[in-house]
Amino acid sequence: MQQSSDAADNILNAAEQLFALKGYDGVSVRLVAEQACVSKASVFHHFGSKELLYEAVLKRASAEFEALLGRLGGNTGNLRDRLSTFVKEHLTCIYDKPSLSHLLLREVLEPGSDVSYTKAAGVLGSSFAKLTAVLRDEKQSQTIKPETDPALLAYLLIAANVFFFQSQKFIQHMSEIDFAGDNSRYTEAVVTYLLDGVLSHSGVPADH
Repeated sequence: MQQSSDAADNILNAAEQLFALKGYDGVSVRLVAEQACVSKASVFHHFGSKELLYEAVLKRASAEFEALLGRLGGNTGNLRDRLSTFVKEHLTCIYDKPSLSHLLLREVLEPGSDVSYTKAAGVLGSSFAKLTAVLRDEKQSQTIKPETDPALLAYLLIAANVFFFQSQKFIQHMSEIDFAGDNSRYTEAVVTYLLDGVLSHSGVPADH
């Protein structure tokens, strides 16, 4: 049983790297099998098809993000602290899993086939909806200003980290930017500049 699980993980790791590098259309089951040092039959045994393998890679990519959402949606600590932790952990997750990050960015910035785009939109859209739902609940509890759009706030939180990851090497050469190599300072600034503009009384409900 453990060997079967290890084989599936090995296939997923190989597929993740290849899809990130070549995109959905540029990867074949044969190529994944060769990268994972298994037979094509083994890939089909564990995942059924290239499409289902791609979906499994995407779901694994979103699993860690949803774990972050679980902590964000908890009731421990005020919202500002939880959002600050979320932004920091999300950026760390992006850097810890660069191939997954590049895979997701490829779909967002360079959509390929209808199959890959539809799969990616479905998986990522589900995770984004959960983040939006957490922020919507906070808005209803009056820890976020009533004029705040939860979906737009969710988008800005994610976009800030994604763009920083994507552009970090470039902005290191910009003379006016001195935070490119300081992830901690960057995330603190995101929290200060973005979140403090939408929280009412630092995350304390309006009737407190």
